[in-house]
Amino acid sequence: HNVYGERQNIGDKYRNVIGIFMNQIMQNKPLIVFGDGKQTRAFTYINPRRKEIFSSAFAQRIVDIENKKSDIMLHGNLESIRSFIDIRDLVDAYWRAINMCEYGIPYNIGSPKPVKIKDFLELLKKNSTCDIKTKMDIRLIRPVDITNQVPCIDNFVQRTEWNPKIKLEESIKFLLDFYREKTIE
Repeated sequence: HNVYGERQNIGDKYRNVIGIFMNQIMQNKPLIVFGDGKQTRAFTYINPRRKEIFSSAFAQRIVDIENKKSDIMLHGNLESIRSFIDIRDLVDAYWRAINMCEYGIPYNIGSPKPVKIKDFLELLKKNSTCDIKTKMDIRLIRPVDITNQVPCIDNFVQRTEWNPKIKLEESIKFLLDFYREKTIE
C-alpha cells in the first residue's frame, strides 16, 4: 500500500501515507498522524464492527435483502484480489507482534491466500437465506484501486509461528450473523 515514487497518486484517500502527507503539505495543511505513528497495519480483515469496510457493507446489504429492505445489491469492481483474515486471528497476530517481534522491523500480517472480491461476494450469497441479485454500479468503482493486495507474511510467520486459524467461510458466517442479530435488536 505504501509504495512511493514519481508519478504516484497523492490524492488517494484510502491508502499511501506518503502521498497523503505530500498532499497535506502542498495544501499547507498540518500533517495528521493517528496515534503515536508506530502502529502496524494489517491487510484486509473481516470485522463486523468496522461497517465502513466493504466486507461489512456487503454483509449488511445481504441482510437488508434478506429482510426485504432492498431487492438488489449494487457493487463496484469485483475483480480485485484481497487477503482476508478474521479479526480474531488479527488480534492474535497483533499480540504476537507485540510480544515476539523485533521493534522497528516491518512485518506483514494477512492471509497468504488470495481471494477475488467476487468470490468473497459469492460466499456471502451462498450463506444468504434468499436469492441475492447483484448489479455493478459504476459510481461504486474507486477512481484508483490497487487490484492485488496479498502480503508476503513469511517474516512474521518465521518470527512468531503465527498462521490464520479461522477459515474464510467461518468468518463470513460470523459476519452475516452479526448483522442478522443487529437487525433483530
